[in-house]
Amino acid sequence: MHPAQPRDLLAQARQRFTQQQIAAHVGKDVKTVRRWEKGETPCPAMLEAALRELLRSAESVPGAASGAGAAPARFRFVDLFAGIGGIRMGFEAHGGRCVMTSEWNPFSKKTYLENYGQTDAEGHAFVGDITAFEAADVPDHDVLLAGFPCQPFSIAGVSKKNALGRPHGFECTTQGTLFFDVARIIAEKRPAAFLLENVKNLLSHDKGRTFDVILQVLRDELGYDVHYRVIDGRHFTPQHRERIIIAGFREPTDFSWDALGLPEDGPRLASILHRTDGSEPVLPWDGERFFDHTARRVQPKYTLTPGLWAYLQQYAEKHRAAGNGFGYGLAFPESVTRTLSARYHKDGSEILVHQGEGLRPRRLTPRECARLMGFPDTFRITVSDTQAYRQFGNSVVMPVMREVARTMMPHLDAMLAKAPAGKRAAKSGKKSVEEAATLGEAQPAAKAAAKAPAAAHQPPPKPPPRPERTFAHTSGRISMVDVVDAATRSRMMSGIRGRNTKPEILIRSLLHRRGFRFRLDVRELPGRPDIVLPRYRAAVFVHGCFWHGHDCALFKWPATRPEFWRDKIARNRANDAKAIAALAAQGWRVAVIWECALRGASRDPQAVVDRLAAWLATEQGAWFEARA
Repeated sequence: MHPAQPRDLLAQARQRFTQQQIAAHVGKDVKTVRRWEKGETPCPAMLEAALRELLRSAESVPGAASGAGAAPARFRFVDLFAGIGGIRMGFEAHGGRCVMTSEWNPFSKKTYLENYGQTDAEGHAFVGDITAFEAADVPDHDVLLAGFPCQPFSIAGVSKKNALGRPHGFECTTQGTLFFDVARIIAEKRPAAFLLENVKNLLSHDKGRTFDVILQVLRDELGYDVHYRVIDGRHFTPQHRERIIIAGFREPTDFSWDALGLPEDGPRLASILHRTDGSEPVLPWDGERFFDHTARRVQPKYTLTPGLWAYLQQYAEKHRAAGNGFGYGLAFPESVTRTLSARYHKDGSEILVHQGEGLRPRRLTPRECARLMGFPDTFRITVSDTQAYRQFGNSVVMPVMREVARTMMPHLDAMLAKAPAGKRAAKSGKKSVEEAATLGEAQPAAKAAAKAPAAAHQPPPKPPPRPERTFAHTSGRISMVDVVDAATRSRMMSGIRGRNTKPEILIRSLLHRRGFRFRLDVRELPGRPDIVLPRYRAAVFVHGCFWHGHDCALFKWPATRPEFWRDKIARNRANDAKAIAALAAQGWRVAVIWECALRGASRDPQAVVDRLAAWLATEQGAWFEARA
């Protein structure tokens, strides 16, 4: 074995990158990099591959910092449906800093945190289920990254769901609507740019209608400059892996996919296989798990058993006789493999490594799968082989993401240069990174109150002292009054959401699942309806029972400041009546769905939408109302 000597490579990297940037790339802290540089600690052999990768990207990172100081982040991003962080790694290579991550799978989370850590110096929030997370609580960011779930749109996923009689695409109740969680965050936070990734089959799903809806949302409803292209990972790794990449910018740009640098002759399988000539690097975090360095061979457990190999051969022969294309894929050192899938742990049939005539083939090891997806050897694999195969099969080809990020950078830089530091994100319900980081995995409850209008990188100001609590008897009840001062009350009131409330999002999701297409919050119409369906000439309001003074169990008059609230609720009711009359005068049909029709264990939101859909379909009747 000949361990690599990366000291010179570290010196070259320090001419282009800060210690912090190198530490982020190799998965270590700054102190460790400093000790390597001073010679206090020997550079590990595994460092060579990571440093060579970093140096290859140096020309792609204009303005890479030098000097001992840590450079500020070039841009901030959130990483949604993050998996194991392949998209994040590609954008971090160009100076980005992740301020929030969302990933619900506990095994993927374990791998992600092992490689990226929970927090950094300026805070980082890790959220599990993004569907239950308020968009306003997402930290301000410049770029939104999302590899929203592939399965509802992939060929394999559709085939499986059809066989089980389950819905797929936007009809899938568990994954198909997750794109709309991406959309609601973009609508709320208005990042300068976004990058979405999905399977190629997204283009053809439901005869193209699914992708048309996505483009409609991104372009027409959100107003972004959108560009998409299918890119094959074989340009960077020895694997056919076509994925659609959707890039969007808040402002018009001259972005073009022609700027992508895609090598014509990509690597071959031999470049990612364990080396049996004695030059395989010793990775302390892998040990002998995948490769026996003493015997210079892949661990025997990755060779197929006689029974499994016989079964795969018989299965392939049966389908060949029937004229089908199903079967195993035998790969040789000079090969470009088939697509690695999340089912690889079952039998490895899509990529079986040839081990010689008369010998049974073997699976790729998880380390080889990491290399096949473009991850450096510094990437830690801390889960079981089964989970690792699933994670890499669902991941992105990291060098593709790095190249896409490079292509986007000039346009992102130009947009960010127009805004002062700390105010890059479009104004919305701003929340600092530090505030969001404290949320952790907790599901948001009543967070709208007490949101301080802090800038992106500043801690929220301390609230003013609260006055002593006093109590008053009102209508036979004891009520608390004047528990906050006027300034705090004003801030609390301004933080209450008027758009994109949970009832609205629920109705929109259920309508879309039924195939309805609509616009949101159309300002040109009287009352700015929550949902507008131009095809049916219908406007839908989803009303909160308190704010609109509904006569139901959810409405109770506040015990404090009764005159103020009676005037306010009366004005709201008058505005509602005025808007409905104006819409009717313009020929619009109007539907009102009250919060009380959706809340409570005995309520059935699906039944409400079924009734609404029937009313829309008849195209008769000018009025629809759903209430408890």
